[in-house]
Amino acid sequence: MALVLALALVAMSRQQAEIEAKAQRIFDVAVPLVFESTRIIRGLERLARDGESILYIDDPAQRAVLRQRLHSLLDDGVLQGDGPMRKLIGDGFAVLDQSLADLGAKTAGARDRAVQRWGPVQSALFEASEKIGAEVSVSASNEADSIIETAHRAQRAVYLSSAAIALVSTVIVVFVYFAFTLPVLRLARDIRQARSGGELQTRSVLIRELQVLSGAVEGMATAHRDLEAARAQMEQMAHTDALTGLPNRRMFELRGEQEFSRVRRHREDLAAIAFDIDHFKRINDSFGHEAGDAVLRALAGFLLDTRRASDLPVARVGGEEFTMLIVHADQDSALAAAERVRAGIEALKVALPDGSTITCTASFGVAVLTDHDADLASLIQRADAALYKAKNSGRNCVVSAL
Repeated sequence: MALVLALALVAMSRQQAEIEAKAQRIFDVAVPLVFESTRIIRGLERLARDGESILYIDDPAQRAVLRQRLHSLLDDGVLQGDGPMRKLIGDGFAVLDQSLADLGAKTAGARDRAVQRWGPVQSALFEASEKIGAEVSVSASNEADSIIETAHRAQRAVYLSSAAIALVSTVIVVFVYFAFTLPVLRLARDIRQARSGGELQTRSVLIRELQVLSGAVEGMATAHRDLEAARAQMEQMAHTDALTGLPNRRMFELRGEQEFSRVRRHREDLAAIAFDIDHFKRINDSFGHEAGDAVLRALAGFLLDTRRASDLPVARVGGEEFTMLIVHADQDSALAAAERVRAGIEALKVALPDGSTITCTASFGVAVLTDHDADLASLIQRADAALYKAKNSGRNCVVSAL
């Protein structure tokens, strides 16, 4: 009987040592890796987002200040520790500096060239962020699987030990079950819950090794939730205009292509409305860029408040340029919708930081889907052409595409 007890104790000690080693690995490897990856993702997001914002700023001094703030990314050891990552960051700054030099020279079409150059860089930064997040998630899942397997082995060892000790005393069996087996089973469930980032239920554990492992699992669950929150924030930023909160061009093209395919499949009506603010540069020159930003934010708030629930969200596709799609809209209803928005913008009073208010107008181009539109780009192009006709017709009006 003494030999059975000794063997059971040896087996339990070995399992406890393995569990403690796994727990220490979570503290030493998995959790630091998650936090480091979250820091890298946020650095890439910042370069992608702020790099694009700089290109739309007209004031050279303000561009220089924002560029200097971004320079801290080049001094971040986490972002500079990997060769491919260092090259990605360096290439991004090279393209940004080339675009800023082009903007500083004030050559014709400088901003359009800068935005076109930055598009692939921004996509590469977002793709790198998504890849890092996916790799860390896989790594965390592997660590969780390893811990689950260890817990299962410990569970089997406990069952064998319990069976042997049951020969000695029922009291010992009950003690082992409540002091060791039940916490291990709960811990295995907690590990599965931690893999999905869920909240864990706090329980008291008597055995020191299980206390260590339980704390490690709680740390992994917290780190996983932080990572998922960072990835969700990155996804939101990748599809949202930072200044107005409206969907950006990337989101508009993604949603628009989906809606275009659905409309074609069901043979429904679809209209595109392209519009931009009249004399927006004059607003910036006369009242300052803060006033221009206030106009854009006020216009975005108005658009979000007044659009129909069946419409796709309005997107900011350029500096003062906006595009929207309206489903189930024929020529007359699309023109009427554009006119309502035009009149609303004309009546909008924008409060400036100094307490004064200004007004603005916008020109609109409307195009309704026809059999000749092979893709969404064709429909948008016709709406843009109608917009330019509206500008040439005196602005603050709605023009329909032929």
